[in-house]
Amino acid sequence: MGEFRRIALAGAFLLLCGGQAGAQEAPQPALGAQPEAAVEQPEADAAGEQDTTQESAGAPNLAPALQGIEAAIRELVSEEDDAARERQEKREIEDLEAQKAMARWALPMLIAAALSVVVTFVGVVLVKRTLHYTREAANAARSAVDEARNATRAADETVAVTRSIGMAQLRAYVVLDRMEMETEAVYGVLPRVRMVFKNCGATPSRKGRMRYGFDVFGAPEDVPGVDGLQARSLPDLAPGQESFDEFVLDRQDWAKWKEPMKSGALALYAYGRIEYETAFEDGGHSTNFRLLFSSVGRQFPDGRFFACPDGNDSD
Repeated sequence: MGEFRRIALAGAFLLLCGGQAGAQEAPQPALGAQPEAAVEQPEADAAGEQDTTQESAGAPNLAPALQGIEAAIRELVSEEDDAARERQEKREIEDLEAQKAMARWALPMLIAAALSVVVTFVGVVLVKRTLHYTREAANAARSAVDEARNATRAADETVAVTRSIGMAQLRAYVVLDRMEMETEAVYGVLPRVRMVFKNCGATPSRKGRMRYGFDVFGAPEDVPGVDGLQARSLPDLAPGQESFDEFVLDRQDWAKWKEPMKSGALALYAYGRIEYETAFEDGGHSTNFRLLFSSVGRQFPDGRFFACPDGNDSD
């Protein structure tokens, strides 16, 4: 409608302009003929008036057409204004209906928002409780792992103790089982000493060696250590097997010891260390010994050496 209105207005304007241009057209005299016009003006005036009257009578009358066009334009403008008002009213009605619909849905939306808040709060509480129980489960799992670790450690210790006990029960134990000294009634004969070694364990011993010494001392605490003594090898011993070694005391030593031993001022000591390995390959073991032969109140009778209170141990 707006485009048609503009076209109609443009057409009316063009028609109006064309009519005015036709009404204003008239013949004009030339410049050179002005004196004659001055001379003949009375006659020309009369003739001109007559021609003008004739031209006015013959010219078209455009006023009714212009009035019709203007009326049509006003009608078109009125119709377009009515359509614009109808569109405006329709938009206002639609806006009002939308506002009413929004007003109808305001309470349900408020309720839905409140429910959403409640659901969110419940979800947060559940998540918090889930995290709490998850933490408790993790702590319980950690405690279970610690208990399992402690149980494993205790089991390892039990196995180690059991193994140690088993090895202690089955390993070899090489000891100086007994020592004897034989003397004759004639003091000129040198005493003979016999040493008997025995494996008291349940498995064989191997790589054995022995360090020992003899001397006379006034008390057991005077007996020196064995580190400086010369080592002698021992054979491998099966469980319960014995091995012996015999030797005769040195003549010069016996000459120095005989009288002090008879008087009881000194006593003869045998001391030393047995070193060996077992079948378990658990490192070396050793047995220390310290034995006493005393002749107090006797004339060197045949007899055995006796263990001293200290200096006898085994690992």
